[in-house]
Amino acid sequence: MKKYAIIGEHLGHTVSPVIYNTLFKRIKIDATYGIIEIPKANFDRDVEEMTKTLDGFNVTIPYKEMILVHLKAFSDDAKSMMAVNTVDLSMTGFNTDW
Repeated sequence: MKKYAIIGEHLGHTVSPVIYNTLFKRIKIDATYGIIEIPKANFDRDVEEMTKTLDGFNVTIPYKEMILVHLKAFSDDAKSMMAVNTVDLSMTGFNTDW
């Protein structure tokens, strides 16, 4: 089973897990999508260990810029915006916000 998540701080309001888990079930993808909250003070220490267990993840405020130093590559979109909201298994960052 593939594992995906949204990484951020104070994520109690997010509906991303409901949306993605519903889609996975509907189109029969063997995957789960969860929430990983990381306190800002622990981000650099915790993010690399947490992401080793994921097949991809979304990044939300305040980490869209902080994640950059942890990635191996960036899409042109992410480079031009200097912010990432989606990361794949190869630790390449993308920006789909714009």
